[in-house]
Amino acid sequence: MFLKLLSYPRSLLAVILLPIFTAFVSALMIIANLTVNNRWFEDQIVYFWTKNVCRMFGVKVVVKGLETLPPGGFIFVFNHTSFFDIFAMAGWLGSFRFGAKIELFKIPIFGAGMRRAGILPIARERREEVFKVYKAAESRIAKGERFALAPEGTRQE
Repeated sequence: MFLKLLSYPRSLLAVILLPIFTAFVSALMIIANLTVNNRWFEDQIVYFWTKNVCRMFGVKVVVKGLETLPPGGFIFVFNHTSFFDIFAMAGWLGSFRFGAKIELFKIPIFGAGMRRAGILPIARERREEVFKVYKAAESRIAKGERFALAPEGTRQE
């Protein structure tokens, strides 16, 4: 019971700090992309952000089967069941790019950081546009990029 009571202030603090931390990391991603423009370095920024968000909220991640992932580019399909799915996968699966609803790209700084990180903008209501985005990603996959996509497009109940 005592540990449960301690989790409420921690969660409140995490909810307050999340947008501030995210804005900082997004700005860092933009600066890194404009100056260093190195995929490995940008991935380190993503790992730093996602792993610390999980820590802020007390989320423990257990990963099994990484050795079964094929080399080179491919699409990793997952069922989006939680707010923390993306954080866990981006922080522990290695270098992946995700699809994100296009509305997130309108958030100042964060949206620019997502663009710089190579995230795919998905206009869920416009199916033809989604296929165009996937077609454009095809050449990136051929060059070895990995994508993680949720075909349902949103968190499932």
